[in-house]
Amino acid sequence: MPARKSDTARSLRPVRDRDGWLVDAKTGALIGPDPSIERELTKTDLARVRRVGRPPLPVSERRAQITMRWSRETIEALKAQGPGWTNFAEDAVRRALKRKPR
Repeated sequence: MPARKSDTARSLRPVRDRDGWLVDAKTGALIGPDPSIERELTKTDLARVRRVGRPPLPVSERRAQITMRWSRETIEALKAQGPGWTNFAEDAVRRALKRKPR
């Protein structure tokens, strides 16, 4: 007996796997993401995208990362200043450099 038209159509429709990807119902072959959900972004879409968070600082205002080796006593004394001890250390070095004649 031939298959009913509705049975044939149902078996040709793709189904979704656990990740939401379309899979051929008959063979189980991966078809891909649902085009109604996932599509390539157009230039118009990209133009509407906004950056999240603070804007980056200009290069002249960015801080440079360095590595220095200081004695444990110095580090412990700086950390004893509490939160923001690295800013305190930077300010102390700046003040010391201003006092010294070049």
